[in-house]
Amino acid sequence: MKRTRRVLYTCRFILGLCLLVCSCQQKGAKVQEQLVLQDDLGRELKLNKKPERVFSFASSMTEMLFAVLDTSTIIARSPQDDYPAAAALKKPTVQNYPVDYEQVLALKPDLIFTVEGITPLEVAERLQELGVLSILSEV
Repeated sequence: MKRTRRVLYTCRFILGLCLLVCSCQQKGAKVQEQLVLQDDLGRELKLNKKPERVFSFASSMTEMLFAVLDTSTIIARSPQDDYPAAAALKKPTVQNYPVDYEQVLALKPDLIFTVEGITPLEVAERLQELGVLSILSEV
């Protein structure tokens, strides 16, 4: 049961990420509307533009990002990220426990992907207060 739930959450996350990438692929066209996403905790996230600078605090999310995104949009990694091999080559390494807010803000990410349990909700909310959106997954 728990494995089935995890697979469903993973599939839902990948589908949502693919929709996000596809909806933002129109080059040269200005997007007039906000893209509104909802993470697995029910938080509503509003994006005004295509995310061009992303990273993940969770290794599982990093693997998914490398699978579905242009890797030039992935701007950093967490200390635990070593797969795929290209992830281990990404610099800088962002401290995810405890979160180094100054380092995160210096990177100017458009979006951070993470997993509930790796990143506490309080950290995600603090990042949002600082102007950095983060998508929390239950994967």
